[in-house]
Amino acid sequence: MLRSRPTALLVLLIVLLLVRTDRAVLTEDQQFSDAMQNVAFGHRLATEGAITHGAGDLSMYREPLPIWLIAAQIRLDPRLEGVTIDTLVDGGPEQRALKQGNLLWAAALLAGVALQLIRLLPTRHRAAGVVAGVLLVQGVLIEPVADGHATELPAAALLVWAGLAAQDLVRSRRVRDAVALGVVIGLAALVKASIIYVGIVLIVLLVVVQSVIDRHDARRVVALGVTALLLTGLTVSPWIVRNVVAFDTPSIADRGGLSLWYRAIYEQATPEEIRGSWYVFTPNPARPIAGRLLGFEPEDLDGRLRRVHRFHPDEPEERLSFYSLARNDRRDRAFELRETGLYTIPETTLIADRELMARGLEVLRRDPWLFVRTTPLFLYRGVWPVLRAPLVPVAALALLGPLGMLALITAAVTGLVRLRPQRLAVVALPFGIVAFSALLTMYEPRFTQPAVPTMIVLLVVASSRLLLAARARLHGPARPRH
Repeated sequence: MLRSRPTALLVLLIVLLLVRTDRAVLTEDQQFSDAMQNVAFGHRLATEGAITHGAGDLSMYREPLPIWLIAAQIRLDPRLEGVTIDTLVDGGPEQRALKQGNLLWAAALLAGVALQLIRLLPTRHRAAGVVAGVLLVQGVLIEPVADGHATELPAAALLVWAGLAAQDLVRSRRVRDAVALGVVIGLAALVKASIIYVGIVLIVLLVVVQSVIDRHDARRVVALGVTALLLTGLTVSPWIVRNVVAFDTPSIADRGGLSLWYRAIYEQATPEEIRGSWYVFTPNPARPIAGRLLGFEPEDLDGRLRRVHRFHPDEPEERLSFYSLARNDRRDRAFELRETGLYTIPETTLIADRELMARGLEVLRRDPWLFVRTTPLFLYRGVWPVLRAPLVPVAALALLGPLGMLALITAAVTGLVRLRPQRLAVVALPFGIVAFSALLTMYEPRFTQPAVPTMIVLLVVASSRLLLAARARLHGPARPRH
């Protein structure tokens, strides 16, 4: 009875938060950019039976799991029967009905965060810590992102559950836990392709650390690691095989070259532009302070820092910022290929992306120090993944970002240095996403969003430990009872 009551209260809290998300967050508004691309691909899958470009040609432009789920909802939800893509583009009741599919991801995320905190918090602070963590995840991540079909919400949920599966595997060393870990990492990679690389590193890292700690059981540890790797591969293999057959590439999505080229093009940056990037990447509320420290002013965004400032709406054809230069390199090459009449539109995009990948790798081979020395800069850009949330003050979000990033990096480094596999199980995947983005991409701040729930978990646990330490210092060690 004592255990069932807190569980019931936790379930009630999660249900109430989901009701709030449905009533106060999900709207009939249009979706744009990446989110609308997922909706369009999902609609074509539901109505045509394949993930295709608008011209009817097969596409691998985006990761498939969110698209599959959107298509399933369109097919199964009677409110969406016969819905047209034009109706979804315009917004309205059908758009809101489609967005309600995000409630499943929100429920999975909140439940996973609660379970993670139950495992990690001391008994004294468990109830308060779980409530605080769940409310923070709701306010800081779910409410800012749930009103759309971008991939950050499902990726965040799957990263948390991958951490739980990794913990189980480290603690119990059961085959079923290795299977679960492999499947969850595979599903996460079908949401964000870069997770496949980070997930493989996580599994290998856990095998190495546990083998060093317990050499007598190293053979079983290796076998479980191989099992997890195999299940990861099996989970993504149907989509990989489809892309090999259709496009002759064993890739999950075709945007990897553009992501790398975004970063490699920074080879052209001057020392002043590198220094100015710290100013540009600082969020608006704190940018005046950064400007005074670095010697820049707002006018420089359209002046000497024009190439590192992403958008210049005064120009109909932007070709000055590094961001636009990279995108235009792929667009122009794809257009050249399209003019030949030999390729479909998705094929031209894929070929252009491969060429950018080759150019980016050439820069990486020629000047690896470029990527290393600019990693702190781009990591700084990702420190503030959320700057607008309905119920959370901007000042709190501005503080939460650096603290969360510090907690994540500290936990990952200490877990590796001190050989703490349980700690690595919790943080290695989110940290890997952050490190991968900082080292090899232009690091849009939203790339950090899937790691935000783990950051919140770490901050809640750290706060609990600080309170316990302060209490012990204030009152001294507990006296034994006679």
